[in-house]
Amino acid sequence: MASHEIYDYLSEKTPDKDVTLSVDPQTVISGTGHKVVNIHMAVDGSAEERINMSGTGVICHLGILYKLLNESDAGTVMQFWYDEDYGNGPTNSFKFNHAKEGHVYVVRWDCDFERLTYPTFYGNPVLRLRVLGKIAD
Repeated sequence: MASHEIYDYLSEKTPDKDVTLSVDPQTVISGTGHKVVNIHMAVDGSAEERINMSGTGVICHLGILYKLLNESDAGTVMQFWYDEDYGNGPTNSFKFNHAKEGHVYVVRWDCDFERLTYPTFYGNPVLRLRVLGKIAD
């Protein structure tokens, strides 16, 4: 575990649905964070003003590489995207077990679902989850 993780900067949150998505940890391929900041530059480039629109909050995403999922995990991910008792697209938040980090996050889908079927695996570039908060360890 790293000395600082996304987990350390999030508030606790209760998900809309009390269900947990857990897939093979190698399929979690990205974790990105950003803040909403407006930067205004002087016309001559000699000065700038920065306005932090995020406050102390952070916007984070986790990505799942769908083409590396086994058939069972691919079906589970599809269920979490389509089923109204789970994520129902981006409508409901739910828990995501980030097995590699050992933390549980509250997330929602932040992408459309596209599945490409190849002879030996399922494919899609990245299925993106928006991190909304955390479940206390």
